[in-house]
Amino acid sequence: MSIHLTVKRTPNKFIQDSRRVITRLYLPKGENRIRSVIRRVVNLPEEQASEVFKNVIKEFAGRHKNIQEVFDRNFTEVGKLIPPDIELTPIKKRLIGAYFTHEYSIQSAAFFNPSIVPHPDQSKIKKG
Repeated sequence: MSIHLTVKRTPNKFIQDSRRVITRLYLPKGENRIRSVIRRVVNLPEEQASEVFKNVIKEFAGRHKNIQEVFDRNFTEVGKLIPPDIELTPIKKRLIGAYFTHEYSIQSAAFFNPSIVPHPDQSKIKKG
C-alpha cells in the first residue's frame, strides 16, 4: 500500500534562534564510558587541555551566558568517579564538565516533533 502526499511549499522560513538552545547534563550509558572520557581528559597535557577548552568556550559562549558555571555543575555530577588521588586543574575540571554537556534545541524539537503532522489516513478517527 502506497500513500501519495502532496507537498505545497510556502515562502515561510525557519530562522535559527540561539536563545532557544539550552544545556543539559549528558551521561552516556555505563559508568565505564564516563570513566573513559574522564581518563582521556586527565591524560591530556595541560597545554592541549587549555587549547581545547579555549575552543569550547569560543563555540558555546555566544549561545550561553554562564557556560562555565554549567561546566562546573556538570563536572560536579561526574567528578565523583575521579579517584581522590588525582589532582585536576580548573581547566581540566571545566573541560570534563564540557564533555558531559549536551545542547538541546527547544525550537528544533518543536518544529520536528512528528506528532504535529497529521497521519495520512484519518478515516478511522472520530470527529473532533
